[in-house]
Order: sequence, then structure tokens, then C-alpha cells
Amino acid sequence: MRIWTSYLGWLGLSALTGQSVYAWAGEEVLHRLAADEVEGPILSADGSQWALKVRRGGDWFLVLAQQEIGPFQMLGKVALAGDGLLAVAKEREGHSVVYWGGDIAARYETIFAAELSVQGQQWGAVVEKDGRDYIVVNGDEFGPYRYEPLERRQRLVFAPGESHWGGWGIKASKAMVVLNGQEVASHDEVANLIFTADGSFGYTSTDRDAHHVSYGSRVWGPYDSEGQLVTSIDGKAWGFWTASGHLVVNNQLWGPYDQTGGPVFSRDSSLWGTWISRDGRKFVLVDGEEYGPYNQVSMPHFSADALAWSAAVTKDDAHYLLVGGEEYGPFSEALGVDFAPDSAVRALSVAKEPGAFYYMIGKKEYGPYAKLGPLSFSGEGKKWVFAAERASVALAVVSGKENAAYDEVEAVAISLDASVWGYCARKGEGDEARHFLNINGIEYGPYLAMVQLGLLGEDNLSALALRQDEGEFELIRVTGHTGRGIRGRRATEADSKRRFPV
Repeated sequence: MRIWTSYLGWLGLSALTGQSVYAWAGEEVLHRLAADEVEGPILSADGSQWALKVRRGGDWFLVLAQQEIGPFQMLGKVALAGDGLLAVAKEREGHSVVYWGGDIAARYETIFAAELSVQGQQWGAVVEKDGRDYIVVNGDEFGPYRYEPLERRQRLVFAPGESHWGGWGIKASKAMVVLNGQEVASHDEVANLIFTADGSFGYTSTDRDAHHVSYGSRVWGPYDSEGQLVTSIDGKAWGFWTASGHLVVNNQLWGPYDQTGGPVFSRDSSLWGTWISRDGRKFVLVDGEEYGPYNQVSMPHFSADALAWSAAVTKDDAHYLLVGGEEYGPFSEALGVDFAPDSAVRALSVAKEPGAFYYMIGKKEYGPYAKLGPLSFSGEGKKWVFAAERASVALAVVSGKENAAYDEVEAVAISLDASVWGYCARKGEGDEARHFLNINGIEYGPYLAMVQLGLLGEDNLSALALRQDEGEFELIRVTGHTGRGIRGRRATEADSKRRFPV
């Protein structure tokens, strides 16, 4: 028997359950079922829906809002957004089906890829029918086209505002660009489809080894290397870069440089930054202003309020942290900077000597530790909680006080008013692993799996967990204590690279 879990984003209690927010502490069983295998939970970004993949014997079922859909021979992609659910499954008769809007929306021989729009009001797929390939959007077929059997590039994308969609498919040896069902351009190759918040469509193309970037009504190029397109989180900013050093951000050309990274954006899209190199030296580039030169630089990181930024840099074999253009150091190693919500308080994560890592918060230092994990600040940065490791023991450190000993601290959080703090942790490895939730010093668990510590409603710090009880699985919401405006985050892949040096 296997347990599979996926981390969740920040949730809303009323959205998740349809109930009003209330203050209580303890466990609430959201769903109970018998199964041989459970995958999930899968959650929509706004927390309004959750789903589980369940196997009993040779059959798979999709559990949505405590209702089971199935049986299926296989369950593929499941996506939730707003009020919309998209699932791709294979029936025992051999057909692949798209489940959307509470029913089976389409049946095809093969479904290669499926997408759900941001608000869940539209669905699309690339399918095979009678030996030919089609783009299908809300049941309407466009084509036929052809795709390579192992094609992995994105083939369909929806605009954030739901009113537009774009894709591509091969016809007569040309890659046709399809916008809202109309073929608008043809190229040798097409990739990197994007929409921005204003509905503008972009993509990269190749013709006779010349590479171009198209966005809105403008075409950039030719370049001698393929461009890469990116957008900000809210879709209000965009940019692209090439391996040959070309950089464009929000329709403005920068460079060319010897090399450049792709642009990253602040949460509100007001700032952008990247790294560049010129004549063998590297620079941090923030809103067009260069900082350097250095031997090595990281991508810039922006505070939540977009009033501060940081980067890790190296010069003359010494490591520094660059905060708003001001250097801090030198250090044996410089990992990064975490900002409080208002950016006034910051935590520098550094090694003062090899293997001795510290968080430097205000005028105080906390360490040494063998490793540093994620950190979360209260609203004004007066209190905080972070994960760390010493002598192969994982710790949660709350405003300087070390709490409990685990094999891993997976996520940390603290309320804006600093009244509530918590963390998710693990003891054991593999099949013996058990997960715990600790809120204000009260431990809940053990559980077979714990999905991310998060915000439920405005002031409840909670997490979702899977537990096996008397041969059945339970999906549980664990709520600990009430505060106001809890924030937090879990360790990410970027954290594992930035905070856990090899």
C-alpha cells in the first residue's frame, strides 16, 4: 500500500468547506473511505475544491466533494480551478475521457494533453480521433493537426481573463499558430505559448534556423538562439531572453549582453530583475540598473511589498549579500535574505565559517547550524519561526527558542500579530515516516501524510492530513489556534538549493 501526497497552497476555510470561519482546536474528518491506495489531496488554487485519487483493487475512482466518480482503468491529470474540475481518465473499454462540468464531456482514442482555464470555466485538450490529432476547446474540434508522439512542448494555453485561448499544431509540415480557433501564422517550429493579463498572446518561433519572439502585434528577432518567454504571477508583466544575451522586458529592449538570465518579477509586477554578464564579469540588473561587477551573482529576490530586493554575490573569493545595492559581508557563504511583510526587518542567512550557518536578524545572530530551512516573519518582523538542522536533528526555532527534535521540519508559519506560530514536521523515513503538526507548542499527529501548513480563513492556522484508521483512510483538517492574519510558507525547490548547500 502506498500513500502519495501533494503540497497545498494557502487556503480559505469557507471556500474549502462552504462553512463560515470559526475558532476551535483539534481534528475534523472531512472524508473517510476504504482504499488500497490514495493520491492527493488535489486542491484548487482558491481552496474551493479538493479531490482524491483512490484505487480499490484494479479500479480507480475520483473523489470530489465526498462523491465518487468511476470506476476507471487509469486516472491521469486532475485539475481544479474555481468551480471547475478537469479530469482525464481511461475507461476499461479503452477510450480516454475528459470529465468536466459534472459529467463526461468527451471521449477519444487518446488524450495527449489537457488544460483547465484559470477560473475553471473552459477546458481544452489535444486528442486523437480516427488516427488524426485535434485541438478541442469546450467540445469544439479544430484541425486536424499532427503532433510528434513524444512531443512535450506546451500545445494549448488559456488567457487569465478566460476570453481567449491559443495553441499550435502541425499541418503540411508547418507549425500552425491557432488563436481562438483561427490559424494566424505558420512556422517551422512553435513553442513557449503565453497570455498576459490584458489578453495579449505570445510565442516563440523558428524558421530556417532563425528564431523570433512574437507578442501582441510585435515580432522580435531574428536571433541565433531560441527565446524563452515568461510572465509575472498576476500576468501584468512579461519578458523574454535568449542564450545569445538578448533581453526584453515589457516591450523594452536591454543589452545585448554576453549572457543573461530570464527576468523575475515582484509580486505586484512593479519591479523586475535578472543577472547579466559582460566581458567575463557578472552584474545584478534591477529595473534596468546594474550592480557589480562580480565573479558570481544570484537572481534577485524581492520583498512582498516590492520595496526591497536582495541577491547573493561573490567577488575576490569572498561571499556577500547585496540588499538594495548595499553589500553585507564578507562571509564564508552567503545564502539569501528573507524580508518581513513590510520589508523593514530582514534575515540574512549566511555561513560565518564552512559548515556553520546562521540567521542574522536585526542585530542578533542565531546559530551555528549545519543547515538552514525556510523562515516566516510576523507582520512587523518582531517575531519569527525558522527551520534548521544541527547534528542531523531538525529543529523549529521560534524567536530564538529551539523546539522539539524531528527528522525534518517541512513547513513553518506565524501570524501577522505574532500570537500564533506553527510548523509541520516528520519523524522516520520511507514507509515508517509519520508527520506531525505543532501549533503554539501543541503537537497533533502522527499522520501518514501531512499536506502543507496553511491559512484557513482570516485567522486559523491549519493543515490537511491523511490518516489510516481501522483499515480506512481519513482526510483530516487539523486546526490549532486562532490569531489574526496568519502567513507562512513551506520549503521549495529553490530553498533546497539556496539553504541546503552540498
